[in-house]
Amino acid sequence: MKGFELENWVVSTQEYYRNLAYKSFEELSEYYYNEKEYDKLLNLSDKFFLIDNCFENACKYKVKALIATNRKQDALKQYNVLEYSLKKILDDVPSPEMQKFMAELKN
Repeated sequence: MKGFELENWVVSTQEYYRNLAYKSFEELSEYYYNEKEYDKLLNLSDKFFLIDNCFENACKYKVKALIATNRKQDALKQYNVLEYSLKKILDDVPSPEMQKFMAELKN
């Protein structure tokens, strides 16, 4: 029984720190974007993709930074990477919000 309790504690602790990392990523990404620190934002997004290449917000912020630096084709490629990763790993597609965001970019 004690082993089971320890397992639950470890999982809940991992989940807590995982959520904290995602929240921190979003706050820092928003800061970098607002401050026009696009190179830092691209670097941060790339690092987060090493952790989770299906994280849509990392893709969204990277796309925004690429657009801001006049790299639209790279932005479209990044979205294609996200689509591929979601399909291959999770058998899923980008969220409707992400699809709408990219559709607006393509027009």
